[in-house]
Amino acid sequence: MTDIVLIVDDGSSHLRMAEYAIGQKLGYRVTTAGSGEEAVRWVLSGQKPQPDLVLLDLGMPGTGGLQVIRDIKSSRPQLPIIALVPYGDDDSVAQAVQAGVSDFLSKPVAVDRLKLSLRNALALRRMSYAILRLERQVTHHVCFADIIGRSPAMQEVLALASVAADCRVPVWIEGEPGTGKELLARAIHGSSDRAGKPFVVVDCKAFVDETAEALLFGQDKTPGSRSHFILGKVREADKGTLFLKGIDSLKPQLQHRLLEIIDEGAVKPVGASAKIAVDVRLIAASSQPLKSLVAGGSFSHMLHRRFQELAIVVPPLRERREDIVLLANHFIVTYAASENKNMIGLSEEALQHLASENWPGNIHQLSCLMWRAMMICNHELLDLGNLRLVEQWQPVYYKDYGDNVMGAANPLLFDGSGRMKKLKMIEEEVIRLSLRHNGGCMTRAARSLGIGRSTLYRRVGELGIDPYISRANQAMRPMMTASSGERS
Repeated sequence: MTDIVLIVDDGSSHLRMAEYAIGQKLGYRVTTAGSGEEAVRWVLSGQKPQPDLVLLDLGMPGTGGLQVIRDIKSSRPQLPIIALVPYGDDDSVAQAVQAGVSDFLSKPVAVDRLKLSLRNALALRRMSYAILRLERQVTHHVCFADIIGRSPAMQEVLALASVAADCRVPVWIEGEPGTGKELLARAIHGSSDRAGKPFVVVDCKAFVDETAEALLFGQDKTPGSRSHFILGKVREADKGTLFLKGIDSLKPQLQHRLLEIIDEGAVKPVGASAKIAVDVRLIAASSQPLKSLVAGGSFSHMLHRRFQELAIVVPPLRERREDIVLLANHFIVTYAASENKNMIGLSEEALQHLASENWPGNIHQLSCLMWRAMMICNHELLDLGNLRLVEQWQPVYYKDYGDNVMGAANPLLFDGSGRMKKLKMIEEEVIRLSLRHNGGCMTRAARSLGIGRSTLYRRVGELGIDPYISRANQAMRPMMTASSGERS
């Protein structure tokens, strides 16, 4: 979706020419307000669609342009405003700058100057919002305004998430990998009365060994034992929010222990004789549907009842294509600022290409692509050539939730379900492939792998590769050579 420019159309011929140039020649989406009063009401009331930039004539009738600028800036200080001023009127320029305009244009307006002004003002706006998002993330004050999405699907998600922020029941967030479940959880936390309090993230896939219970629920040091005191993630999140990422990976007994936090507001650390009161908001996330987890037996029925009260399904990026352009511009501006590169966005061809892709890796895939493309781009606008070059290098595997597999999937590295194979399994397959390629000759296979022959013999024995297969292949090689010689 392209940026929206609100033009305060007071009947000025200069504004009509600018409206034509912005909408027809420059490709922005244009909305109009008939007066300064209407424009102020539009912005302050949150009327849809909300503009990304305002263009007005400083000398408009009725409420003067200066007052309109002040009224809009008092409510939305980050919203860029461009003012048209009479040519050579330095006093009007000074007053407009003091009122807070991002830029000014002398009448009559030149299209090239208008294009440059719009592009710079919108790029500055995106950078300002990116900085605000980073500041709020550090202070645990992320809010729904930090989530980029104008599509109807995301608006429904944000409406439900705002309900979740106002209540205290556990929240379930469901969506494909890379859809932004953690950011949504942070926004729920930052928009609630717990904003600024701890937001503790627990990756449940890491809590699989015997220390998981102590790390999650804490551990008391008992006299005469070697156990150490562990506060635990639950108590770390006291007064705040505990975000359980990939909760379906948590052991059943640990899932049941979460019930005491929900029902009793208390936790009993390992080795403790009594429960300790805690005030924790639980938000859980999974890439699997909640009902299927319960049906498959990997999720507690009792816990399911608590989380099903407020469940949010985050749509994949392919179902919210209107947001792809917004996200791409956001990533480019943010990454360029972090690397001190002078970039303000993407070319129209690049944006059209991004909007047409399927994005099986969702926002995470788009983010990675924008980072790599930004690093090799030496221009203000990232173009289609940069994207094509990065896509050729794309090493990340993404599973397409349609009929095929996307990305640089390599069966040597990934199994049929899209998970990367263990290093031992990859090494075994590489050795087998090298032996087959070299006709079973251990010397040539070792040379092609860049290791010593004794090392190859040792690894063949450790991995359990049948040496007779190698010898059979080696014996067959001269027979094959002779046969080919007879044919020639």
